[in-house]
Amino acid sequence: MRKLLAWAFMNSLDGLLADEGTEYWQFCFGLPIDPADTKQKVGFYQSAYAHIMGRATSEAMAGALPTADHPFSPIMNAARKVVFPDSEDGRVGQHHHRRW
Repeated sequence: MRKLLAWAFMNSLDGLLADEGTEYWQFCFGLPIDPADTKQKVGFYQSAYAHIMGRATSEAMAGALPTADHPFSPIMNAARKVVFPDSEDGRVGQHHHRRW
């Protein structure tokens, strides 16, 4: 049995990412970047079998990460993703594995 780990990303429960210049943006991205912390997080993301997310988050990430200059981008671009629901009408389809 695989271990399940939860990691909250910088988006709301309904999949909205932080808008630059807002208090939420400052909360998510306002701290100085710590290289040791980034290295630990990159390792954590690389070790995941799959990344589970909602459809709105998946669509937002698919629109941003392929061209983003961020340490997590290559990992998330190549990763297995389980998206729920995977259709706009809320039904879960037969293809749970998405790549962007």
